[in-house]
Amino acid sequence: MDTMFFLHAFLLALVGLSLAQKNTDSSDQECGPCDKSACPSDLSCRAETVPDRCSCCQVCSKVLGERCGGPANADGRCADDYICAGKSVYEPVQDEEIGQCVCTALDRVCGTDGVVYDNKCKLKMASYESVQNGQPAIEVDETDQLCSTVPVITEPPKNSILQVGSQSELSCEAYGRPIPDIIWMKDGEVLPGNHLNIATRKRNGPVKFAMTSWVLINVSPDDGGLYTCMASNSQGETESLATVVIGQKIADDVDTNQVPIEL
Repeated sequence: MDTMFFLHAFLLALVGLSLAQKNTDSSDQECGPCDKSACPSDLSCRAETVPDRCSCCQVCSKVLGERCGGPANADGRCADDYICAGKSVYEPVQDEEIGQCVCTALDRVCGTDGVVYDNKCKLKMASYESVQNGQPAIEVDETDQLCSTVPVITEPPKNSILQVGSQSELSCEAYGRPIPDIIWMKDGEVLPGNHLNIATRKRNGPVKFAMTSWVLINVSPDDGGLYTCMASNSQGETESLATVVIGQKIADDVDTNQVPIEL
């Protein structure tokens, strides 16, 4: 029994080595000798170049949403700050799988052209296009002085129906450069003021140059009214409104306005 088992294992190993050698030989035949003179010289890339699958010529790396991976990276390699993601976003593909390039740099960045980009990947793509059009390259402005912006409220407070005796909260998130401060008002009065049952909290995040704030309420009959989230920095102010009703239904279509106030 042991002899047959080891013989079977030995034969499987031989088959595996044979297939591996065949794949290597096939890859070598597909690549052939490297002729640098045949390599393209007029690439118009949206990111840096990388070696091709035969490690002979330089080709454009892949960017957001483009196919990547495959056997011997036949579908291309992603640029820096990307991964070749499979079915699960931000998880690299397995060997020889085909995926799509996904940017791993999630924070907004300020460019030396004075534009705020959603992430470093988009800035780099814009930089390559700028150079191809004869314009200067775009770098990350580490000082963040070129991209000062009026705050934008990215998560406004919501109209709410609150019950007396409950513990409730309203939340508000704003983005701006410099990072904005947030204050809350109820019917024009800055909170918490003299309201012993109301507290406000705030913290940075969830992304750079964002601020999140809450107003915490131990609900009493007098807490209904118009609540204002106001975000401000050196460039201006923006406010968003929410109506709080105690013990009755509020229409879903009540508007929550954002009102930018330029300084």
